[in-house]
Amino acid sequence: MVVGIVILAIEIRQNSVALRSNVLQSVSNESNPLNLAIATDSSMRDTWVHGLRDPNSLTESQRLQLNATLHVWFNNAQNWFYQMQSGVLDSEIADGHWTTMATMYESFPGFREYWDSRGYSYTPEFQKFVKEDVFTRQPLDYTPEPIGGNADLSPEVVAITAQLNEIYAVSTEQGEAISLAERHLRFFADQPTVIPPGGDAIVGREAVSAFYKQVFSEVEILDNSYSNLSIDINGGLATRRYVGSGTMRSKGQAEWKTTSNQMTDILIKNKGKWKTVIHSWAPMPSE
Repeated sequence: MVVGIVILAIEIRQNSVALRSNVLQSVSNESNPLNLAIATDSSMRDTWVHGLRDPNSLTESQRLQLNATLHVWFNNAQNWFYQMQSGVLDSEIADGHWTTMATMYESFPGFREYWDSRGYSYTPEFQKFVKEDVFTRQPLDYTPEPIGGNADLSPEVVAITAQLNEIYAVSTEQGEAISLAERHLRFFADQPTVIPPGGDAIVGREAVSAFYKQVFSEVEILDNSYSNLSIDINGGLATRRYVGSGTMRSKGQAEWKTTSNQMTDILIKNKGKWKTVIHSWAPMPSE
């Protein structure tokens, strides 16, 4: 009888170890698709990085993408919580995840905004655990670096990036078309060229000014952002490439449309300031 009890105890222990191993593998399998998507999809990665740090910078489409991604993230966390409650997921293993969760809530406005506005969609038990256990934990000592705030960037790259930030800020302001066009034109060189997709090149300051006056008088821009910024500098000449995404509509129309374009700017440095000589763009292929 004693031998039988010992054998039974060994079998129970082996089964318990196997079960815990399977649960741990299941936890890993739940996380891997999301982690892999963020690691390999540049669009999703940009939305994740920019959205967590500055959710207000996202387009409507990007905000939907971020919310869907965080929904998956929290669904996984809720599943891990119930596995821990049932005793098949070791609390020691889960502790690292809860500490990371507390750190993300403390450090990232986009993460905090999602939970504060959508936490109600999870079970009451999980909500209580998150509020009373997870978010009361001591977060890791971590301060996210501001986007575009890399101290290793050269002053020229910082200046060209800052100019692009100003351009995008002007594009979403409300005001008279003439005023907005003139403010936009100050980022251009004396004799610029604008090359829209499928159209003739617009050459000269007067023609470019007329083009932007027409744009701002006919189009309402809800939001506008850029990603995948790449800047190459050769002396007083620079190339700026990036993906611009905007949500806009023709004035008087009800339907909004989100577009993404591959943008290319050629800039020259004149009297210490960078100015755009050529601005061109082409629609991104739809997936």
